[in-house]
Amino acid sequence: MRWYAHQSSTCIDSGTLCLWTRTQARTYFFSLGEHDVRNTTDSIDGVCSAPPQTVEVLNVHPHPGYINERFIKRNDIALIRLARRVEYTDYVQPICLNKSGLWEIGDEVFVAGWGKALGGGSSPEKLKVSLPIANQSECSQRFDLLLKST
Repeated sequence: MRWYAHQSSTCIDSGTLCLWTRTQARTYFFSLGEHDVRNTTDSIDGVCSAPPQTVEVLNVHPHPGYINERFIKRNDIALIRLARRVEYTDYVQPICLNKSGLWEIGDEVFVAGWGKALGGGSSPEKLKVSLPIANQSECSQRFDLLLKST
């Protein structure tokens, strides 16, 4: 899996702050291990991290059921094929995907990324929050309430 990365499909549609850049020749690059896009050297809790790895993107595969409409976002994930293997570091690691029975409803998991903050804008620093796993019905209800409040 050192050849692949994952990304929100919304970022692919919009080209917003999603840690990838495009050259004039329409070659895309993906940055791994980034924490704060404002700085060339990241420091987390006073500890300097290794520089981000910037790798050319070969292919982008959005989820086949991806929907990006004004108030509806579904299956918002894409798999990105990189041109070379990445080096695992303290800040570049594979993600854990749920295998049946690994996590249960109510278990706490972390969600991280550069999505919209409560103030409405995007954060230049990677955000992280701990959330309980909810069943599909409860998740849909909470998401609908969130959309109505924005």
